[in-house]
Amino acid sequence: MSTKELIPRLEEKLAQVTDRHQRIDLINQTAWELHTKDTLKAKELAEKAGQEAKRAEIRSQPHPRGMAESLHILCRCEGLLGNFAKSISHGLEALEIFEETGDLTGQGRTYNAIGITYLYMGNYPQALTTLLEALDVFDEIEDFEWQAQQMNDLGYLHFEIGEPEQALKYLLPGLDLARQHDCMNVQCELLNNACNAFAAIEDFDQALDCGLQSIACYRQADSKHGQAEALNSIGDVYQARGEAAKALKCYHHALEIAEPNGFKFVITDTLLRIGRVQHSTDQPEQALDYFQRALAVAEEINAPQKIYECHRELAEVYKELEDYRKALEHFELFQAVASLVFNSRADNRLKSLQVMHQLKDARHQADMSRLRNVELQKQIEEREQLIADLEAFSHMVAHDLRSPLASVTMSIHMLHDYKGEQLGPDGREYLQIAHNMADRMSIIIRELLVLASVRQKEVTLVVVNMGEIVARALDVFALQIEQTGVEITQPDDWPLVFGYPVWIEEIWVNYISNALKYGGTPPKIELGYTRQEGNRFRFWVRDNGNGISPEQQMQLFASFSRLNRTDNQGYGLGLSIVQRIATKLGGVVGVESNGKAGEGSTFYFTLPGMIEQ
Repeated sequence: MSTKELIPRLEEKLAQVTDRHQRIDLINQTAWELHTKDTLKAKELAEKAGQEAKRAEIRSQPHPRGMAESLHILCRCEGLLGNFAKSISHGLEALEIFEETGDLTGQGRTYNAIGITYLYMGNYPQALTTLLEALDVFDEIEDFEWQAQQMNDLGYLHFEIGEPEQALKYLLPGLDLARQHDCMNVQCELLNNACNAFAAIEDFDQALDCGLQSIACYRQADSKHGQAEALNSIGDVYQARGEAAKALKCYHHALEIAEPNGFKFVITDTLLRIGRVQHSTDQPEQALDYFQRALAVAEEINAPQKIYECHRELAEVYKELEDYRKALEHFELFQAVASLVFNSRADNRLKSLQVMHQLKDARHQADMSRLRNVELQKQIEEREQLIADLEAFSHMVAHDLRSPLASVTMSIHMLHDYKGEQLGPDGREYLQIAHNMADRMSIIIRELLVLASVRQKEVTLVVVNMGEIVARALDVFALQIEQTGVEITQPDDWPLVFGYPVWIEEIWVNYISNALKYGGTPPKIELGYTRQEGNRFRFWVRDNGNGISPEQQMQLFASFSRLNRTDNQGYGLGLSIVQRIATKLGGVVGVESNGKAGEGSTFYFTLPGMIEQ
């Protein structure tokens, strides 16, 4: 619904409402619906809701959620308008209120808004940290629309740091989830970002298809900001294909939408795009005009990343026009701003890591103190309760490690991208070692979280199509399977069983991962099932490795055990997770192997099947 339709409807409803809390909620609801369609009007409405919430008439009956929601919307609006400092300030204030009131949905949405602003600012480590916080919240409350939104934003982040293949691993599953739950707004964004990612890997047909779907989706949703972004993306595809005229048509259309709506960040980007096309088609004077206009807007919103891009382009154009004095002037400004951008990013990363370390240390000390008090006060507590407490603690520690580890990983990526050539062969080798260690830590933390959550979470068993689950599990290893030439066989049809799809997929992923690691050279993996008595099914993964001795088989499914195998990367958590999942689903796990080289091992688990009519 457009601004012209929403505002009269709001005024009509407000005229009928006397309760001040309802008035604030109505204003906020309208502001939210408008924030990507008419950002300036949405900002005005959110400010009005905030003022209503502060009035003396409702101080005796405060409305903290209404106040927090108005701040959350202002965070998004200021971010879209390029006012980053205001955006972050509003977001942190909203987050504090949502945390005080225990509103998890509000917390997740605000983490997302702050993370997006950090993305606009180019502070990628902090953006990743904040978006992961949001994802944790939406996973906890099982909000599918916002889960899809987080997959979109994480995909966009990876695209921004030059990892389009990794971006697509978030964007395409996110698009499936959004379509499955009819989340149109998220579909629009996912399609637009997929367009950019496909273009980056030079799959222009897929890129153009996604871009055209995206613009149609944004028009249906009446999102002006989205339409401008999608037009820029489609223009990029045409430009990459060498169709400059079509690219310019898209960019000018995007500018016609962005300028009257005050989308300053989009305006800067679009002006830069037009200038680059003009420059590439031997029209340096026209390019100069667009780059100067882009610089003016970038300086107005204080966007250092865009400012130094503008100076770089201006230096190149002036050099081509043989105005060397101005070329040198802009080149020096480019160098100065670029240095400021990179130093600021490094400083932000360092400060973020320091603050997170202090926070985690404080939480750790508090938790240790709590556990000691529990031990003193409840010495006769049953062993099962103690196990539950320790697992809750390990889950919390693992969860808290994700954010700093994400920042470390992002910092490694950025160091490689921006300073890789200066490090030399030895430096790049050490950087790769750090990257590998961070990947290993990420796997360990993930397995700790899964191990704890399986014990704590209660689920309802549903009918599961095992063929679909196996296909998703194999997709996880698609690149590895292609590179190693592994031979995988499986039945043409799989049975329907009762279970919990996410957990069952975790079992297959663990078993297939082990078969790939410890199979022969090359690995040969067979997936299958057998029907058992009592309408149960036994599913299994068979490899062609060296097998497992009876002594080792006794240790396999114990937590934190690790066998002395050639590839000594695992910590035994994976099979412990498998056993815990199968037990909660009413099944059993096991392994069959004679321990002889080349004769392999067969890992299995059981589940109840559908009752035949």
